[in-house]
Amino acid sequence: MQKSKKVKKSDSCSIVTVGYPEAGKTMFLASLFNYQMKNDRLRSESFILNAIEKAFGKDGETISNLKSSFDDDKIDDDTIKARYTLSVGTEIESRTNISEPTIEYPIVYNMPGLGMISFYDVPGELFKAADKYDETKIFFADGFLALIDGASRASKALEDLKASLAKLDKLVSKDIIEKYGSIENMPIAIVLTKFDQKLKSYVDESNPELSGSYFDENCHNTIENVISLFPSNKKYKGSILEKHINDSSYELEHYLRGLSNSENTFDSIIENYTNIKFFASSSLGTNYCLSSTNSNNKKEVLFRPRRFRMELPIIWLMYQMGLIKK
Repeated sequence: MQKSKKVKKSDSCSIVTVGYPEAGKTMFLASLFNYQMKNDRLRSESFILNAIEKAFGKDGETISNLKSSFDDDKIDDDTIKARYTLSVGTEIESRTNISEPTIEYPIVYNMPGLGMISFYDVPGELFKAADKYDETKIFFADGFLALIDGASRASKALEDLKASLAKLDKLVSKDIIEKYGSIENMPIAIVLTKFDQKLKSYVDESNPELSGSYFDENCHNTIENVISLFPSNKKYKGSILEKHINDSSYELEHYLRGLSNSENTFDSIIENYTNIKFFASSSLGTNYCLSSTNSNNKKEVLFRPRRFRMELPIIWLMYQMGLIKK
């Protein structure tokens, strides 16, 4: 492993999604962006990012969605509507086409008190097919949002995570590796999705195979109201929120290790990546938020999502990347 380089803190940072197909990457971003169709206009009402701006940025400021950081190129509204709109009654894509422009042109937000943050939605199919590509696919990255499917077997989820992280060396540009020394030194938020299905009330305790597969009701990962932990002095370092993120990450590590059939897989992730943190979240709050349609690639939004703990990986990444400076 190359020695980590000291990187100058920036007011403009990029987050790139990592994970195999159906891990929940696009749905996480859709829930974060919260695009809505109102009066035939497409608007992003990201109350999560606004809450982060209020907690760590300037008082009285609100974020603005730029759709792209480029003057001439951006993702068109039809693409955004198809992929990220969670208005009740609309249809949303459940699979990402490998040719989608979201890997080239990000969704961008200006957070006045913090800086510019860009989100690149990389198709899971690209990670599975990385060996087929000689050319670079990811040109901008300061941190990674690596998602694993909380509804699948832990051993398979961890194997998929390990494989997708390993493909980053083939997909990112040499400039990124030169900037940070290696992929392994970059901040990686590992997010167990669909965490609501791991709550005790969701698990059939009469099934011996599921015994111990749920979160203990007293663990940090079951706390839903994380906004109550936000610091009043706008400082993340040394806050109750930072302690909560560290404690819940520790608990989730042991949870995943206990469910995994291969400790070697889990240990190799821990040992190979020097700046990682584990999170549990839910983008929808229930599987029943979306209903299948006649198209295999679309699902209908039946009711408004109930989001759990989505703020935490974004806050941690923003602190690691320097947007949250204290």
